[in-house]
Amino acid sequence: MTWTDYIRTAERSSAPPIPQVDDDLYDAVIVAVGEPKQAEDIYNPGSTRVTFWIDWELRSGDVAEGTQLRQWIALPPGYIEDGFLSEKSRLFQVMEALGFDMDGPIHVSPPDWVGLPARIMVENKLHQASGEMRPRITGVKPARRQQAGQAPQPAQPAQRPQARPAAAQAAPRTQGKPQQAAAKRSDPYADQPEDLPWE
Repeated sequence: MTWTDYIRTAERSSAPPIPQVDDDLYDAVIVAVGEPKQAEDIYNPGSTRVTFWIDWELRSGDVAEGTQLRQWIALPPGYIEDGFLSEKSRLFQVMEALGFDMDGPIHVSPPDWVGLPARIMVENKLHQASGEMRPRITGVKPARRQQAGQAPQPAQPAQRPQARPAAAQAAPRTQGKPQQAAAKRSDPYADQPEDLPWE
């Protein structure tokens, strides 16, 4: 290894500014879903975890147009290894808030979530690595007009890529009884996922 491998002309880069978002419940729409990523679990030395991120665009409240927040979600070991999804997992809770039928077979396909609406709870919390207060998504609730058991629909007007038909992912309920479902931007905070215990 010599300096010949590293001498080059570089371009200046910087992380995007942290958005200013007050603690509140906001209408939001999923505008991007990242690829799953495996990394060391810093809270369980010697083990790894698989996570992916969701970018939510805020559509209500006193925030700048186009404001986005990123949420990290872990794929639970039980889901990866055995195909079981705990109702206590962040993945289950987000899918439930998006309107999927979680009583029958659960079709998990996050790339299809782009365009789906929900409401997100935002709280400013201390970011341990930087020592700064940053907005974090601490909860996800159904969209205001999302009826209980209704198959999720993309937000309107559609300004973003649309999700595939929800019928292929989750079936709506009938009279309260569940039916079984038919079977890049830069990532400056990748090493500090939001889906961590301090939330």
